[in-house]
Amino acid sequence: MMFQSLAFTIGLYVVSFIKGWLLTLVASSSLPFILVVYGVIVPPFFKIHKITETHYGDASSLAFEMFSSVRIVVAFGAEAKLARQHEAILDKAAKNEKRAAPLFGLLVSPSMVAMYGTFAISFWFGIKQVLDGNLPNVGAIVVVLFSVSK
Repeated sequence: MMFQSLAFTIGLYVVSFIKGWLLTLVASSSLPFILVVYGVIVPPFFKIHKITETHYGDASSLAFEMFSSVRIVVAFGAEAKLARQHEAILDKAAKNEKRAAPLFGLLVSPSMVAMYGTFAISFWFGIKQVLDGNLPNVGAIVVVLFSVSK
């Protein structure tokens, strides 16, 4: 998958550079911004999410143990106690995942700003290039935008 995605991206950039190299550079201007933002926000997001996954694993193992020895659990009347333990573990996971929600918002919002900003500046610059005679037609703008934004 990685090689396919890499070849696809390289192919799209080749087509884009052939159609309009300057517009391709303008359309790619948001990449450094996105890389910096994701580089700062993704590590703490993954750290929080890893803790949540640990809690979910603990809850899953408790549920597995309860179901694998259901006769013993019922015989000793421990259903309510084990259900409370399971619920407490899931509550810890939910509380921890709530810490990741603002980080997820910080991941989504810059990418949307970059995407819409890139479209806006690319359309403006592309139309300017067509009017100046540097691009053959408006179709080149569409090809470049769809190639770069994939």
